[in-house]
Amino acid sequence: DIEITGFLRPQSGADLGDSEEVEIELKNTGNTGLTGFELGYILNDTVAVQELFKDNLSPGKKASHIFEHGADISTHGTHLLKAYAIIQIETTKSGDSLSVEIENIVTGLSSKEEVTDLIQIYPNPFDNHLFVRINETGRQKVSLRLFSSTGLLLYHYSGPGPYLLKIATDGRFPPGIYHLEVTAGEERRTYKLLKL
Repeated sequence: DIEITGFLRPQSGADLGDSEEVEIELKNTGNTGLTGFELGYILNDTVAVQELFKDNLSPGKKASHIFEHGADISTHGTHLLKAYAIIQIETTKSGDSLSVEIENIVTGLSSKEEVTDLIQIYPNPFDNHLFVRINETGRQKVSLRLFSSTGLLLYHYSGPGPYLLKIATDGRFPPGIYHLEVTAGEERRTYKLLKL
């Protein structure tokens, strides 16, 4: 039997492309060496990409496989990637599959969703500091709330509209996806951010 043990590439990140390499790790969990079996992946429940694994995979050994055709995950948002193996033994087919969600994050100032005339957030992805620029608000109240991907409130600011606010994140927040809710005057937006 072949077990798909993980996805090595692609990983969630910023500005992923239309031909991202798909690399999986697999393991022979059976008692005999295997060669010439099918591997494939499906992106977002669309057409499958299938290839033949030509190397010999000994019992108990792992290998990686990079597909010749990359995955188009250029649109921002979450993409479902499913890898599978199919082994033909006489007239019976068996196999294993593994699914993962890949998140393509909108970055910095490159997307209309990230910039309005009122609010700018940069850099995205961020590391130790995140800047929120609130353009002219008069002296309207501004509220910023930073949440973890699980909804835990990590940071809050409320007060008169600053022109530039720096949020220091060094060492306090682990890498991952965060959500920043910004309210300024009558405008409220939530931004998806990536911490490196």
